[in-house]
Amino acid sequence: MDSIRDFKKISFREIEQAAFGIACKTQIKAMRVFLEDLDEEIYKNRDKERYESVDRKERSIDTILGMSVTFKRRYYKDRKTGNYRFLLDEVLGLPKRSKQSPLAREIAIEMAVDGPSYRTASRSLERIFGGQVISHEGIRQNLIKVSDEAKVLLQREKKNKRPKENPGIIFIEVDGLYASLQKQSRRSTEEKIGVMHTGWDPRSECRGEYVLKDIRIVRTQSSSPEGFWSTMSETLHSEFEINEDTIIVINGDRAKWIRMFREWFCDCTVLYQVDRFHLLRTLGGIFKRGSESYYRLRDAMDKDPTGARFMSALAEESASLSGKKRLEAEVLLRDLEDIADSVCDYRVRLSAMGYDIKGLRPMGAAEAQMDRFADRIKGRGQSWSPWGLDAMMRLLGMKFEGRLEELLHNLAVKQEPLPGEKKLVKKQASQVAKTLLEQYGDIWSHSMPVMDVGRSRSGGLSKVFHKIASGW
Repeated sequence: MDSIRDFKKISFREIEQAAFGIACKTQIKAMRVFLEDLDEEIYKNRDKERYESVDRKERSIDTILGMSVTFKRRYYKDRKTGNYRFLLDEVLGLPKRSKQSPLAREIAIEMAVDGPSYRTASRSLERIFGGQVISHEGIRQNLIKVSDEAKVLLQREKKNKRPKENPGIIFIEVDGLYASLQKQSRRSTEEKIGVMHTGWDPRSECRGEYVLKDIRIVRTQSSSPEGFWSTMSETLHSEFEINEDTIIVINGDRAKWIRMFREWFCDCTVLYQVDRFHLLRTLGGIFKRGSESYYRLRDAMDKDPTGARFMSALAEESASLSGKKRLEAEVLLRDLEDIADSVCDYRVRLSAMGYDIKGLRPMGAAEAQMDRFADRIKGRGQSWSPWGLDAMMRLLGMKFEGRLEELLHNLAVKQEPLPGEKKLVKKQASQVAKTLLEQYGDIWSHSMPVMDVGRSRSGGLSKVFHKIASGW
């Protein structure tokens, strides 16, 4: 019996962990053989008159398996230019001096954007793979670099993209988000954010729910109102064909910088709507939500497209107040005096103008988007450097537009043709890679455990690995 009790020192967890470690080591060995075989094929098929093999050098790359793959590849002298280069690195799109694999960077950045922090992303990867894949500082630096590349890409898109057709109605929902700054003379900054879209489509998987069409996120940091609206106008004209028949509906709270839009869209019809969520919250604070006065004012909002009926009801109800509440009501009256029509739903106003409003929905997407930004930017009391905040906001915007995954993937597999070797890179090397993958495919044919543990337990990795596996 004593010998049987000794087995209590062994747990299933330890066996499972050891088995996973063995599997990862097997994968790493297969990767090394694969990379060195690919290097050999490049050596055989290179332009021998141009590329002289002078040495073989090692390189180590940290992988998603929590282990480094170390492999040798040839070092060439380019007789035409006199430069030295690693053809394998260039064929595979491996950046110089980069220690992390492109896939490890891609997954780590996506997890960091999803939140809640760089450290959490690093620890989640370490917890899943049993070893550090990439440090939190490594994730931060890579994220800033990717954001810089995304900025260049977006600027190039604006220059090259041909304007789309006029969608008729364009919606712009605007709000501000304050973020704490670290080691700066000012303690915080306001990110001015605009959500631009062309309407709504039914969400295929959820009956009764809708998604925004042609969504674009426009944002500026610590910029003047003029700077924000100039950026918004530039983006708008680069995305759409704007003329006198275009209708632009702008939704936002009563902040002065939001109301400074008019000079930027003078060549089309613009309707400004005070965000219903903010206005009802203000009315609830003055007249007490659920009171008879509150319901009267709420019902009066959309009775008159000029807003006169609401303003009259607000003046009457204000007269019955006293003290601080009356002062707050009078401030609201003065604030809405010049924009009384903006309290009325834009659909009522469009209908009064003779437009068909079928399929149009209430405004308010900006508030939901702001919550998503705030969850990542303000959660756990984070503070940011200006450039770190700028990088995270840019990638968050691309995520909410549905373009982040494509960007990260394209950057991870980006390849530049080798001078004089286009045939090698585009045809021969790809064919060699396909052949070698088939040769070692049995090793990689089994699914990774993280694929089947669910999105929550995997920190979002199960979705990523399913896409990776389907590509193999």
